[in-house]
Amino acid sequence: MSSSSHWRIIEHTVPCQHIREYPAATARTQEDILHLAVKQYIPTINPTPLPGDLTIVIAPGTGYPKAFYQTWDSRVFARLVAYGLRDDQKEFHVEGEHDRCHEPMPVRLATPLIQHLASLGRPYHDLPAPDAGPHDSRNRLTHPDLDPELLTSFPFYRPEITALFPRLPYLRPSVLYIYGSKSNLSLPEFRSDKRRTTGIATGGSGGAAAGRVREVVIQGYSHQVPFEAVNDCADEVACWLACESRRWSEEERVFRDRQGSSPAGDHTTVEKRWKVHFPKGQRGIHMQGHIAIVTINRPDRLNALNQDHYYQHGNIFRELERTADITMAVLTGTGRFFSAGTDVSSTFENMSHGTDVRRHMSSTFFSNLDLTQIFIDFSKILIVALNGPVVGFSAALIAQGDFIFAAPDTYLLTPFSSLGIAAEGAASRSFVRRLGIAKANEALIMSKRISCEELVASGFVNEVIHAPSGQPDDSTGFLEQVLGRVHELFGSVATQSSLLSMKNRIDNQQNCDEIFAGLEMVTTGVPEQQMRAIGEGRKKHKL
Repeated sequence: MSSSSHWRIIEHTVPCQHIREYPAATARTQEDILHLAVKQYIPTINPTPLPGDLTIVIAPGTGYPKAFYQTWDSRVFARLVAYGLRDDQKEFHVEGEHDRCHEPMPVRLATPLIQHLASLGRPYHDLPAPDAGPHDSRNRLTHPDLDPELLTSFPFYRPEITALFPRLPYLRPSVLYIYGSKSNLSLPEFRSDKRRTTGIATGGSGGAAAGRVREVVIQGYSHQVPFEAVNDCADEVACWLACESRRWSEEERVFRDRQGSSPAGDHTTVEKRWKVHFPKGQRGIHMQGHIAIVTINRPDRLNALNQDHYYQHGNIFRELERTADITMAVLTGTGRFFSAGTDVSSTFENMSHGTDVRRHMSSTFFSNLDLTQIFIDFSKILIVALNGPVVGFSAALIAQGDFIFAAPDTYLLTPFSSLGIAAEGAASRSFVRRLGIAKANEALIMSKRISCEELVASGFVNEVIHAPSGQPDDSTGFLEQVLGRVHELFGSVATQSSLLSMKNRIDNQQNCDEIFAGLEMVTTGVPEQQMRAIGEGRKKHKL
């Protein structure tokens, strides 16, 4: 530790650069430890910094040829002489000390010349790589950051420019660019490019438009302006730091106020505003031993689901797939309907608010495709508890269930053909497998309602379960009866893993045919027209 009249100076040596960019970058082995020398300057007028005090991090550049030194501020030049040069004892004694005792001691750079040269340019002599393709001029092992379009007859390069400039839009901190007006490396068009692109991308500061990027051009100075116009640069930096520190302090105050106004426990949970987007009960899931119970809870909409709800339920089943101690999932609904399928009113509302219809329909298609694939690939035992009628896409999905229990007033309806769309949810395969070809044709081609009795007779439904109250909207009582039956049927199984080992993967070749047929129908525009007609009341819904 050293000191001066203004600073207490602490020198640190820190191990660094454990991840190396280039092979043979260290003197001996790849395990050599490099060290970073850091000087910490603590102002004597503020020996004990407080929260809110500034810390300034400064990184110096490389050395410069002699021609530049002549224009430097005398204070900068004095420090260069003091710290950048060293006596050359070897050169001094070549001709004998008695011949040169009255001459000044020769000097050389404190940093070895070869190291200085290596910092200015990296050679690329051995290109391309021996195993490179006929049109590949690179060696990705030794020169992964060399842009082949920048190769010249002078075999040296610096990778920073091509690597850093594309990253300027993502720069988060505020930036002050200081240039000398006579700099031949900071021409107006180059300065404009940097000012125009810095911080403008997602994740960046907002750029000049947000007041986070500034530019200062100091007249009469060259590219070495920090060494030539020390006072001018210091004034500009001090003014900029004052503005930035005020902005930062205000941001910190807002965060502290927000944090201080919340009870301590609130930091371990989500904000109340989350509940606006995830209303209570709309996506319910709870565990009962090794069984997960997933409930569709929109009884006021007959459990009709929009694209967001499909996405949410897809995430639920993804999570269940990853949960090792869950071997069964029970899917059910609340109220008198299991699910009325897709929420048509939500689709029409999106159309009415100027949403690009083709984009909306395509987005819905891919959302449905994702959820279909999740149900097909679900490796746990899927039990469907149909508390009431099931319609459309929801009806198609539940056909992927391993066991289906139904309330007596259940029916299945898939009005795909009346809406001008192809079958969804892999129904063209699963319905044939579960209903038989005759009933599958009635359901898919004729959009015929299939009653509970027909579902049981065809084997689509395993068993009819009655709610204790006998009321069609007693979904709670119905679910309790279903869970009791599940424990009765599967409680004697020796191990839950044996259940999963018996569940076979479903071949999805026919499902793929259906998916691409659905995409083709979307592009015709017919589904859009039919949805709009229902939304405007010009066509009666099958319900």
